[in-house]
Amino acid sequence: MFARFLVLFLLANTCFAAKSIPDNVAVNINMAQLADSIEKMYPLVLDVDLKNKPGQVRMLYEYLEQLEKSFAATQKHLASRSVGYAISYDVMQQFIEQIRLVLDSGEIQVAQGLLKSVPSLCGSCHSQDHERNKVFFSAKRNHFINDFDFAEFSFFTRNYTQAQKYYEKFLSEDNEDGFAISQALQRLLVIQAQFEKNLPKAKETLVRYKANTHFPIKVRLDLEQWILGLDKVIEDSKHLKHPITNNDLLEMISEFIDVLHRKQFALFASEKEKILFLVMRGWLYDYLNDSPPQEQVPVLLYWLAQCDRIINFTSEYALADLYLKECMVNHSSHPFAEKCYKSYQDFVTFSYTGSGGTDVPEDVLDELSLLREIVQKNKDK
Repeated sequence: MFARFLVLFLLANTCFAAKSIPDNVAVNINMAQLADSIEKMYPLVLDVDLKNKPGQVRMLYEYLEQLEKSFAATQKHLASRSVGYAISYDVMQQFIEQIRLVLDSGEIQVAQGLLKSVPSLCGSCHSQDHERNKVFFSAKRNHFINDFDFAEFSFFTRNYTQAQKYYEKFLSEDNEDGFAISQALQRLLVIQAQFEKNLPKAKETLVRYKANTHFPIKVRLDLEQWILGLDKVIEDSKHLKHPITNNDLLEMISEFIDVLHRKQFALFASEKEKILFLVMRGWLYDYLNDSPPQEQVPVLLYWLAQCDRIINFTSEYALADLYLKECMVNHSSHPFAEKCYKSYQDFVTFSYTGSGGTDVPEDVLDELSLLREIVQKNKDK
């Protein structure tokens, strides 16, 4: 039902239309208020005994109300930015409403679990730019259980210098959490290869960790493949001059997209090939944020969806589905709307296919039917 609602919401929403230039002072104030609410809320979110502390629960309610108000005030500013920001706003808005419903039902621990993901959702939006943290300054290491958790918070709140420091500290410790080790290495890769676009630095970091025999064998094998992937992208792009112009960016994206067309990637890629998608995602965000011609937006959305689906290094909240829905709903007459539909349909079918066959829920089938109708109606005009 949520998925169908989101399609109808996109149909009715005009937040993607051109607006006047945003008031940077106002948006920074709103973001500072958001950050303040999240930072004050986080110790309560991490309190395992919170449900037995009525006074603290009331404080959590108050901080959530502040968060809701501050976030609602950012909508008009984000609407004037690229389509990716508007999509991220819709996701966060629905998520906050869900947390409110859970908290109102008395499920304190469930609400805490959801609230832990708020910085991750912030990161899903800000992974689209290269800005650094300007508002989260009061969060300290002693607010978190371990170095990894603090590094994650720093990553999602764009304090990349701090994030790298504490990921490195975590990786230097003796631990057996293969998932967290892999996650930390992936985050370092995203910071250095996608955000900073410093591929040699990313390779140097990975080479340094490849020799760590304490890491699980799967992690070490992935490291080898990521290094090979970096070597390939470095070689294929070494003819480019820096800084890269928009024309160079478009040429580079087109060149790599042609490679992807020939290989016909669907849902999977090797660890080596994921590096191409990671680097290309950074290029695509650059281009999407530079006000490209409208006819190129659905193409960028389609390929951002493919990148996000395949790598999913940045956030547990992949935006791929929403990029595809934006392409279908608001660019339904574009030739790529059909490709976006096919990509979304394939993933939905795959998601509900198991040993017993394919069993897609009725509301998801309804949504697919609605999207198909939107695309087909405009295609036949």
